[in-house]
Amino acid sequence: MAFVNNTAATFTANDIAAKAGLRKVTTPVVSQDRKPSTDWLNIGIVIDEIKDEQGNPVVVTLPLGVAIDNMKITGSTNSPIYACRKALLEKLQAMFAEMPEGTRVNMPMLVVQAYKAPTEKPESKSEADAKAAVDNLFKDFSMPSKAEIDATLAASAKPEEAKEGKDSKESIPF
Repeated sequence: MAFVNNTAATFTANDIAAKAGLRKVTTPVVSQDRKPSTDWLNIGIVIDEIKDEQGNPVVVTLPLGVAIDNMKITGSTNSPIYACRKALLEKLQAMFAEMPEGTRVNMPMLVVQAYKAPTEKPESKSEADAKAAVDNLFKDFSMPSKAEIDATLAASAKPEEAKEGKDSKESIPF
């Protein structure tokens, strides 16, 4: 169901609290290098029991919306997901370009998805394969002991071996 041309009001929790005198209304902070957003997707619910000035049910939204007009798509341009994201953003931006100011439209075709990211990044198959390949390269490697390093350094520092023409590189065990 879509409400167009201000036939349904959209209020955030802050708006309702401010109208009730429970919270001071604040203005969002906008970065100085970016123009203020005018095109927003808001996530919320329709409350039939609360009416706007015209008697229409209000949509109570989460405190933060998604600014569509300043959004940029990032990521690998070779990915099919990138192409889909870009097309979706372009469609939404084109829709906003056609909307008169002050218009609200409910969009049932969009999906709100709750997602909790894992705290640790799971290893992908390619990461696991790469780690195994690196581990395999170093499987027969062992660091020389301190005594071997000291002996090598002492042997390379002897001046009489250098005079005899011995190559000190031959005595390094690693």
